[in-house]
Amino acid sequence: MGISRPTFFRILNSAHCKGADALVKGKAIRIEGGKYHFSQFVKCLKCGHVWEEVQKENIQASECPECHSTEWVPAGNHRGWCHGRRQRGPFDYLD
Repeated sequence: MGISRPTFFRILNSAHCKGADALVKGKAIRIEGGKYHFSQFVKCLKCGHVWEEVQKENIQASECPECHSTEWVPAGNHRGWCHGRRQRGPFDYLD
């Protein structure tokens, strides 16, 4: 990248602080530049299969990859914020 390691980590730390501040205080976050897409987890009403659907122009035309039904509902945050991470208690380090 053409910058020193300490400078890179100062920039990264500043970005983390700004992002956390925006999330905690409810500030707007503007995403611009680059290529990105929005996706959501959806659940089929017929077979119960849950999958991640990339948001297209006509997301209502999407179908279940298992049974090809077009009847589905948003599944919410299917995987959770800390999926796969164990929350440690204050005394777990004494073992």
